[in-house]
Parts: sequence; structure tokens; C-alpha cells
Amino acid sequence: LTSIKIPTSVTSIGDYAFEYCKNLTSIEIPNSVTSIGGFAFGGCSSLTSITIPNSVTSIGSFAFSDCRSLTSITIPNSVTSIGHSVFYNCVCLTSITIPKSVTSIGSVAFEYCSNLNTIYCYKNSTADTYTSYPVAATKVYLDDVTTTESTTESTSVTETTTVTSTETTTETTTTVENLFSFNSSTGTITGYSGSEKVVNIPSNIGGIYVKAIGENAFKNNTDIET
Repeated sequence: LTSIKIPTSVTSIGDYAFEYCKNLTSIEIPNSVTSIGGFAFGGCSSLTSITIPNSVTSIGSFAFSDCRSLTSITIPNSVTSIGHSVFYNCVCLTSITIPKSVTSIGSVAFEYCSNLNTIYCYKNSTADTYTSYPVAATKVYLDDVTTTESTTESTSVTETTTVTSTETTTETTTTVENLFSFNSSTGTITGYSGSEKVVNIPSNIGGIYVKAIGENAFKNNTDIET
């Protein structure tokens, strides 16, 4: 047995259900399952990863003990209790995420997890106050990660607004210049198609300095006052 898909009619995985299925590499658990029993996957030494659905509320003792190939696992925020020795001797486990919803973690849950170095959890949660982690394990607070992401998003919005404002200004200037008919070879304004009462003569048009205003350049612009 190397893989298994549990049908949606199943609501719980019983004690010892897949114990010592040493060739099992993957398993699909449906959202209908609410509990994982003790030793359910104990000794599944080839299991590298497992996704626990959001429907699960409890994980029994020794449920993943001796899963020697398991490298990381995320406990969903539906789980409230984790049994003792649940990850006993998971020697390749390097990180685990434990949500606020977990209010009970059994004794020596991570015993002999010699490579477990990162615990993702929330400040003042049960996972934060739990004391039986491996000595080398470091806690990373998800509260701080969330705050950092929010700050980054806010900064991005500000930068986008600034760019938009700059682009708008450039477009307005270009439109005004286009109202003038301009001989770039002589630097002479030869006509004007605008209807403004006040006209400001630009110092340059298209990067070419304005040197002269041609004869009859504003002849038909009866609205101009100054």
C-alpha cells in the first residue's frame, strides 16, 4: 500500500488504522473526517507529508509517531487538542504550524524530533506556552508575520498612488503643448487651436526652444484676453 484516498463517508480515522504501513507515501483525508485516532499513522516511515483538513478537531496520541520521513506539517485552525507523543521520533520534521484554536497539547508531543527547529504559533497561545519542544527549536510568531505583511501592502498602495499622480501631470502638460502649431526647424509658433482666455507661451515645445511667434499665429482666437 503506497497511497490511499479515504472516502467522504468516513467521519473518523480509528486507532491503529494505518499503523506500520511502511510503504505509504501519501494519503488524502476528506473534510468529513473530524478526528484522527491514536497511532493512526504510527510507523508510516515513508510518509513525507500529510494535509489535515479543517474539519478535524482532535489528533490522538502517537498519531504520527515514527513517521521518519515527515518534514513539515500544518495543524488546521479547527483542531483543539493534540495528544501526547503525537510526533514522537519524527526525526526529519523541521517545522510545524500550530494555530490559536489548539488548547491542549499532550506531554512529550515532540520527543526525539531532533531536527525540529521552527515552531510557527501565536503569542500567548497554548503552543506558545508549551514547554516540551526540542532545545534547538525556535518560535516564530504568526502575529508578527501578519503585521509585517499588512505594512508592506500599505506601502505598496502609497507608491502606486504617487506614480499615478506623476503620470496624470505629464499627460496634462503634453495636451497643452499640442494646442500649438509649431515649426520645430525655426522654433516658431505658427498657430493655436485652444479656446482659453489666458494663454501662457511655453519656453519649449517637444524639447525645442520657442524663438518666435509667427505672423497671424493667434489671428482667429477671438476668446483670448491676455
